[in-house]
Order: sequence, then structure tokens, then C-alpha cells
Amino acid sequence: MASKSGDRSLVLLVDDCAENREMYAEFLADEFRIAQAGDGYEALEMALAIIPDLVVMDLMLPGMSGAEVSHRLKRDTRTADMPVSGPLRAATGRRRGGVPCGMGRVLDEAMPPRHPRRRNTTNTRQ
Repeated sequence: MASKSGDRSLVLLVDDCAENREMYAEFLADEFRIAQAGDGYEALEMALAIIPDLVVMDLMLPGMSGAEVSHRLKRDTRTADMPVSGPLRAATGRRRGGVPCGMGRVLDEAMPPRHPRRRNTTNTRQ
């Protein structure tokens, strides 16, 4: 991943469950700078303000859904190429629902934290 400031890329973690955000933040903090948001409106505002290298976002968020945040990010020229990943099976009952809402990768919420790092680092902007 190419970082805009410094040698570590910026990842925005979005989940209304603080424990989930903290788990992934703790796991990823050695290799990435981390920003966190707890709802859809905060996620959209933060993503547009900080332009992260990657967004890992739940779909079922209070306020604005993760799918709507993803749609809005993909329509904005500043964030259209930003990779967005999310655990879709919990929200849709399907594993491959990411493309219709603009998400490039689908994560299984039950997978161990080592998998998102491996997958997400290969699906980022150049």
C-alpha cells in the first residue's frame, strides 16, 4: 500500500462494536496507522477528511449503513478508487455481495484477524 504521509498506510476501521474495532486495531497497529469510526455518518465524514488507504467496514451500522457509505465513497472523485472491505455474510446471508455495494473484498466475520491483513494488503490503491 502506498501511504500519503509516512511509511505506514492508513486503515479506517468501521464497526459499531468497539470491541471489534479494538481487536483489529490491536492486530494491525504494528504495520498500519489506524483510524476508527463507530457509525456510518462518522465513517463517511472521516473517510472524506483523512482519505485512508483502506476502509474495513461492517455493513450493519447505526445511522447510515455500510453499503450506503460505500456507495457514497465510490461516487466521490476523492475516494472512488479507495478499497473498501466488509463482512457481508452477516448482513446479506451471502459471501459474494460486495461488488453491488462497491466493496472489493468480503471478509467472513468469524475469520481470525490474520486473514484480513493478508487479503487487504493485496487489494489497495497503487
